[in-house]
Amino acid sequence: MDLEKLLKLYRDRDFSEVVTNEAIRVLMMFDEYQNQQNSSEISIDLIDDFMRNLVQSKANSVEAIFALARYFYLEGKNDLYIHMTKYLGGIGVIDNIKERIETYASLEQSIAIFDDFNAPQIGTRPQDVVYYTEKLMKRIEKHLSMNEIKKCLAGNNHAVSKEPFLKEKEIYEQSNSLDEYLKEYHQRKISELTTHFEKGIVWYEQKIAQRVLDFVKNNQEILSAKRVGDKLYMTKIPYDIEAYLDANSEIEKAYYACHCPFAREAVKKEEVKISSNWCYCSGGFEKYMFDVIFDQELKVTVLENALDYDGKCRFEIDISTVNFK
Repeated sequence: MDLEKLLKLYRDRDFSEVVTNEAIRVLMMFDEYQNQQNSSEISIDLIDDFMRNLVQSKANSVEAIFALARYFYLEGKNDLYIHMTKYLGGIGVIDNIKERIETYASLEQSIAIFDDFNAPQIGTRPQDVVYYTEKLMKRIEKHLSMNEIKKCLAGNNHAVSKEPFLKEKEIYEQSNSLDEYLKEYHQRKISELTTHFEKGIVWYEQKIAQRVLDFVKNNQEILSAKRVGDKLYMTKIPYDIEAYLDANSEIEKAYYACHCPFAREAVKKEEVKISSNWCYCSGGFEKYMFDVIFDQELKVTVLENALDYDGKCRFEIDISTVNFK
């Protein structure tokens, strides 16, 4: 295992010695594990087994996951890098939901929901996380009203920085209308995807192909929004677009549409049923840019979702409280 590229990245980004040493430690552990398994190739199953061992030995950490993801990215192992992002997507989400329940419902309701609830440890396999989500959602629905569920789940639970969206706010305010801004924003996102396609670079968890570009170009709701009266409509870009386009069943289509690390694997598990109200968390993620642009938390409604096998994840955002252009 060649660690020089990773070391250079950590030095160039001025990571601390502690973080750098943790990254090297984990990669050496992974290299040793691969040798112990007599595996000449790194597979997703090998990664999952290694992650399970990290959890069991209490050697799991956020930096361990980041180190592996960064290494695979630098080595151009896109499929392995994309797989590692499944372990990273849920970091901090449960804690942020708990905080919103305490803020928008009550401390007593939060205690009732989270008492004796053991959140999945960092590095838990996505296949196993869904059992925790099912249990948590049942507790949430037992102790919160529907209005409270929407308010508490539909927040910025991924703690996305608002800084990039402040620039979007400036662009919107300089535009002639909201409709013009939404169309122009969609064109910018298409240009971004085109650059990744031409350079062969992974875009978030996506490998971009020509038909991916065509798919996004044909629907302004994807990566932007369309306004109808005082509502915005957004359709979430599928998690794996090419597999989504090739899907032969509603289960496959739902699975490849879903981004959520807490719920996605449940789509394929008959023994796990996660309430689609969980998807208000995804609604909060989708609308956050508009929360920043309009300086307020907007209401969102889940119209279609993967957990109900609707074929796509689609949201309605209420902007009736906004003095938009």
